[in-house]
Amino acid sequence: MAATFEKPDPQVAVRQETKKSLVYIGAIALVVGVVLIVLTWTIGTQTKETPPASSDGAKTATAKTTTTKSGPAEGVILAILGTGAALIVVGFLYGRINTIKLPGGVEVSMSEETEKKTIKKAVEAKPGDPGAAATVAQQAQSLLIQRAAPAVHPSDTEIEQAVQQAAEQV
Repeated sequence: MAATFEKPDPQVAVRQETKKSLVYIGAIALVVGVVLIVLTWTIGTQTKETPPASSDGAKTATAKTTTTKSGPAEGVILAILGTGAALIVVGFLYGRINTIKLPGGVEVSMSEETEKKTIKKAVEAKPGDPGAAATVAQQAQSLLIQRAAPAVHPSDTEIEQAVQQAAEQV
C-alpha cells in the first residue's frame, strides 16, 4: 500500500506559526519579568557611612546616609509575568480554543449561522448515524477555526470542504 501525502494547507501553517510565536512572546515576557525582579532586588536600599566634614580636624561622630533606589513597580512586574504566562497557555492550547469570553459579556467565537450550516452539512454527510454526524460537525468546526480566525465567516464551500474532510476521518 502506497503512502499518500497531502500538500500542507498554507492557512493551517500560518495558524501553527502564530501558536509558536505566542509561546515565544510569552517566554520573553517571563524572562523580562524575572530580570526586573532580580534588578529590583539588586538595586534595593544602600546604606553608606560617611563622616561629616569638620573644619578643626577633630574626630566627630559618623553620620549614616541612606540612599534608596527604586526599580519598576511590583504591579508592572506582575502584569508582565501574568501576560507572559497567559500567552504561553494560549499558545499551547491555540488549536483547541473555540470561544474567548472577556469581562463585560464580550465574546469572540464562530457565528451561530456558521455552526448551524456546519451541523446541517454534517448530518447530510452521515445521514443515519447521529453520533457520527456530531463528531463530524465538531471536527469540521475545529478545521474551520484552524483555517481562519473565528471572526471571519467562512463561505459555504469552505464549510462543505471542512465537513467532507472531517467525514473522511470519521
